[in-house]
Amino acid sequence: MDQKSRIRVKARILREMEDNANINLINNFTSYEEMFRHEDIRKNFIGFTTIIYNPNDKLLYCGINSFENDIFYTFNPETKEFRSLKYYETQGAEKYDVKVHRSLCLDDDGIIYGATAGLHGVPEYNQAPGGKIFRYDPQKDKLEILSIPLPHLYIQTITMDKKRKIIYGCTYPTGHLFRYEIKTDKARDLGLLITAPHRPVVDREGNLWASYHRNYPPSNPGLELLKYNPDEDKVYYGPWPKSCQMVKNKKGIDDMVLGPDEMIYIGTVTGELIRLNPQIPEMEYLGKPFHSTRMDVKFGPDSLLYIASGYGDIQEGGYGGKDTGIFTYNIDTGKFDFYGYIYDQKRKEGLVMVHDIAVTDGRIVYVAESDNMTRTCYFWECTINKI
Repeated sequence: MDQKSRIRVKARILREMEDNANINLINNFTSYEEMFRHEDIRKNFIGFTTIIYNPNDKLLYCGINSFENDIFYTFNPETKEFRSLKYYETQGAEKYDVKVHRSLCLDDDGIIYGATAGLHGVPEYNQAPGGKIFRYDPQKDKLEILSIPLPHLYIQTITMDKKRKIIYGCTYPTGHLFRYEIKTDKARDLGLLITAPHRPVVDREGNLWASYHRNYPPSNPGLELLKYNPDEDKVYYGPWPKSCQMVKNKKGIDDMVLGPDEMIYIGTVTGELIRLNPQIPEMEYLGKPFHSTRMDVKFGPDSLLYIASGYGDIQEGGYGGKDTGIFTYNIDTGKFDFYGYIYDQKRKEGLVMVHDIAVTDGRIVYVAESDNMTRTCYFWECTINKI
């Protein structure tokens, strides 16, 4: 079958800019408040920054950036409709909660946990309270804020130890690692990271794996691997076997996911796939399936690793059609399979920068787009054709 016929792509649109030329004004703003005062940018300049699929209600949960604090949505794959969960009406929400960035987790009981990120700078640091851990109960349609783990610091990413009911998070603009215990409602700083990882992961034993920079100022390459053992309450910074230097050499981790084989699969910023055996630990290089950079990874219900990869020219848009693509990786055979480019033939537009990926029960792949500087970002629906 021809590669282009293996995937049907549809751009799902939540917002449209009234005038796409307004996006260019962002580079000219001299203060954070200017973005709030510009109506078109405040209302319509959004990006999709995290997504998860909930098999319980068959909905996708989307975190976006929005200067109106409207940052948490569902998308119904059947009706193709978005629904705001009205984070901005939640008690404790404030103006600097403008993004949910790689920060949604689904617990075994069906509860969804998230965290808020910001886009402000140093001048706003003291008046910005800090990123929030929030909880959403789909059964009750109830959203509530639980905690500000570290004052003034906003949350780049979270992951969850479902067994111990611990949420781990990484902050910015100063990168710190924290743990938040759901049962006791207590948060604790676990130390400095300097950088803020895009996504950490918890292994089968409950150990947290993330990345950090050893020295300040951060440099690329320069990312190193760390492990936090919750039973010992101790962070391990190595030394690791030589193979673990792959993360450093490949210039960083873009995404991490735990596989059904208990291995950790890492998509790098340079678009390469690496496998980490957390028991040893050792890393194994698996390949670079796409010509571009960035790689987001999720396992589907068929135990295939689904991959969205690509990073086009954010100032030019995805009109060429070959900036981003969908793959799978079979962990048993070691084979990559290319399904097609993330390009809507009807609109003649493509996804520019991959930011997250989710896979439904029906093998429909959804990809979050961010940082497009030619238009508002879209939510990309990629249906794999049956052979």
